[in-house]
Amino acid sequence: QTSSTLEREKEVHDTAASAAFLSALMSDSQGRLLDACRPKNEKFNWESARSVGIPFWARSEKVISSIAEEIAQSIYKTTKSVMDCALYYVASRKMKTLKAIAATD
Repeated sequence: QTSSTLEREKEVHDTAASAAFLSALMSDSQGRLLDACRPKNEKFNWESARSVGIPFWARSEKVISSIAEEIAQSIYKTTKSVMDCALYYVASRKMKTLKAIAATD
């Protein structure tokens, strides 16, 4: 494929993704959308949340906080690094949890 063909395909993909994010933002069924986007039997990690654009379309502060906490937990579980998960704990307003994890580090 030529580079111009690849550029057009990328442009179409980006437009489709933007349209899907806008539809999700305007949806009255965001809870169901989140359930459909959730990896099976897993918590969200940053890659999965970002790939479906949750930071762009989730409107509920409670939901965003909950997902940020899930991401923080999955990061800490895999890396055991307080610094890697700190931003997500701050975003979820779980400062006591972050402090407790930092104390064990």
